[in-house]
Amino acid sequence: MRQRGALGALLLVACSEASLYPAQRPPAVRDDRLTIHGQFCTEVPQPTEFPVRILFIVDISQSMNITDPMPNPCAQAACFTRRATAVEDILNTYPAGNGVEYGLITFQSSVAIETRDSSGQLGGFTASSDEVKLRLPALNVGVGETNYVGALDTAYEMLQQDMIALDTTARSRARYVIVFISDGLPSPTSVEYGMPDDIRQAVQNIASLQKQQRLAEIAFHTVYLSAPDTPDSVQLQAKELLAEMANLGGGTFRAFDATQRIDLFYIDFTSFIRTFALKQLVAVNLNALPVKGETVVDTDGDGLSDAEEELAGSSPFLVDTDGDGFSDLLEVRQSNAGLDPLFSGDADCRMATDRLDDDGDGLLNCEERYFGTNSRLIDSDADGFPDDLEVRMGTNPAAADTLYDSDFDGARNGTELAAHTDPLFNDVADFSVIAYRTSISLLRDDSALPGRLCYDFSVSNITLAPTGAAMGLPAGTNTVLIRVASAPADSPEDFGNHQVGCVRPRYQRDPEVKTPSSGQMVIPMTAFKKAFGPTPSEEVFDASRDCVVP
Repeated sequence: MRQRGALGALLLVACSEASLYPAQRPPAVRDDRLTIHGQFCTEVPQPTEFPVRILFIVDISQSMNITDPMPNPCAQAACFTRRATAVEDILNTYPAGNGVEYGLITFQSSVAIETRDSSGQLGGFTASSDEVKLRLPALNVGVGETNYVGALDTAYEMLQQDMIALDTTARSRARYVIVFISDGLPSPTSVEYGMPDDIRQAVQNIASLQKQQRLAEIAFHTVYLSAPDTPDSVQLQAKELLAEMANLGGGTFRAFDATQRIDLFYIDFTSFIRTFALKQLVAVNLNALPVKGETVVDTDGDGLSDAEEELAGSSPFLVDTDGDGFSDLLEVRQSNAGLDPLFSGDADCRMATDRLDDDGDGLLNCEERYFGTNSRLIDSDADGFPDDLEVRMGTNPAAADTLYDSDFDGARNGTELAAHTDPLFNDVADFSVIAYRTSISLLRDDSALPGRLCYDFSVSNITLAPTGAAMGLPAGTNTVLIRVASAPADSPEDFGNHQVGCVRPRYQRDPEVKTPSSGQMVIPMTAFKKAFGPTPSEEVFDASRDCVVP
């Protein structure tokens, strides 16, 4: 009986002690997720986006009076040599304009650029066929010696000047077609056989522009014209020289005798116009930062959480607390370099253009200079992710590092940027909870606008943040951007064309309210706008106007 009593007492105590501890409750399940559906189409490729520059470098030395004289008698209103007629044939078949421009250089002892640029100055490419045709009589008269090196050096300077004037994306899609026409060996020259070193170097300089300027193509073609009585040995030397020049320049070589019409249609003078295809689609909630496996609030969307702003003393309601042009994110991250988000005298934003965002990527021009990115490119490293997104997430916007794994968690940087997870912290175990889930499918080719592709997409599991009121928006507003990059289908390394779509749902936590309550939003095709343009317009994205609201 004593044993039973003791056991009963023990059970009574155990039950009494257990009742002192509250039952564990599971964490509250937040209704803070959003799914976005939509459709978009790539842009229709335009010839001006794939420019072609055609440069004729034509020998008008003394010997041309015999090799390619004026026709006699002349039965036409305008009589031209075979060289001039060949150039005219190309002009008539491939008229200047709509992305095609021509240049004409003549050379003898001296060298002259015959064409005028758009400003009317001699020395450039022209978008007017008539401008070139007016200069064709210069090919009718021969005088002086054959200055190969002078012609090639002049061409190099002219080409480089034109390339620099193109914007970076157009330059990467541009074709430069050069046609060098001569009837003989350079003179004076000290080399009997083989290619003189100065000519070799001049051609290599021109060919190297393709890599230096990141062109689609530069092709240097050569044409040899022989006179009726040109000795075979001289013809052989000239042909070997011009053939080797074409080989160095990535072009072709052709020879025409005195009885042949000069036909240049074996050369491709057309543009490399290609269909634009999707390169990358990435969603980003500017107000919800992925940090170490969690999603934290960023009310002003500057890339610093509200908690970080509190520690730094900066305002969670202003992107640039001290108004100096450098965002709070930049100055807090670079505090060891002497930057302070509360001191307005430490930013290098003094020029009038520094406070502009020329490429529409969310970074001011002076910030791009600090980061080493291109203020005229949304995606400076051409990896498919906009510069501002890479700055926010801590990857390198100036060098393609999407295949790296900065945090060694098994997920590459590009995967984490697309999933809106933290590429600098091993959060792979939290992907099932926090990672965005993107689905994309090709809808169709647009038969009404050939060259354009259309897509259907959805992005789910987007976490919303309970923001404060900032920048004229009510508390709880989240700005979610869908950034789309498209590029020529056969050129994934292209800098791309960029469009932006936007939604602005709202979310508050206590009491919990989400708008729309369904957690589903749609971006119509018409809501996707160009990320930037030469001037603000209805076609260029403006968040204050173009974000879809519930």
